[in-house]
Amino acid sequence: MMKSVLIAGCGYLGNRIGQRLGSQKFDVHTITRSGARESMAWNNYRLNLFKKGSLSVLPRKVDVLIYTVSPSGPTTQAYRDCYEKGLENLANYYANSEPGVVLLATSTRVYAENSGGWVDEDNAEMNQADEKAAFLLAAEQGNYFKGMVSMRLSGIYGKGRTRFLQSVQKHTARKNTGAADYSNRIHVEDAARAAMFLIENEQRPPAINITDDRPEDRSVVIQWLADQMQLENHFETYKLDQPKGKRVSNSMLKKMGFSLRFPTYQEGYLPMMKSGSYE
Repeated sequence: MMKSVLIAGCGYLGNRIGQRLGSQKFDVHTITRSGARESMAWNNYRLNLFKKGSLSVLPRKVDVLIYTVSPSGPTTQAYRDCYEKGLENLANYYANSEPGVVLLATSTRVYAENSGGWVDEDNAEMNQADEKAAFLLAAEQGNYFKGMVSMRLSGIYGKGRTRFLQSVQKHTARKNTGAADYSNRIHVEDAARAAMFLIENEQRPPAINITDDRPEDRSVVIQWLADQMQLENHFETYKLDQPKGKRVSNSMLKKMGFSLRFPTYQEGYLPMMKSGSYE
């Protein structure tokens, strides 16, 4: 029997997941704030997820629920709507028919580390001091659904998301000097593939990092991209006396058997530059 899936928040990542699920013969339903994209070959519901009573048009039962809703802005209310009201409304709607698999997209922002150290799912201090991170953590720990898996995503990039590439091309990116300023990323196709992998895997952890193999110093990434584009090294700089950022481990995901298609930023960005996707 064809399995049904509901993707709440079908934006950049949700759309990629929907495309993959549709190609695997899932019965795909999506929720968006705005109208359906032309590429959506499934049932899309345009509704206000944060408003009580707005969900009555949705299927009463789905096998898989994927929550990839993003806050509508940087405000406290936007984060509360996204990571409290939206989840609460869906949990109430499916209280009598809980999906068998629930994936929640959160962020590696939940980790407090900011001195260049490594973090993993089991041995890291949580970032309770950051209000936005606190909303993410509360969503993860909210017991909205049994067996819910929190996908802690690092910075998502790929075709159609090129702001960083453009900043390098236009020399508006700033390079750090002195100590390292670490960043982490995941290609959108690998993020979507990881979601598929978790749906199909019967052993799912409560939280898992979705990130590639190589956390990297920001200045190293900028310089490599500039070299590939044959740009002159005329970037503004800022100095760090101590390492900054965090290095996020993906060892749990890889031990489960997942293989990345874009293991580092180099494999991910190079095809984009060759195709002109950064312009």
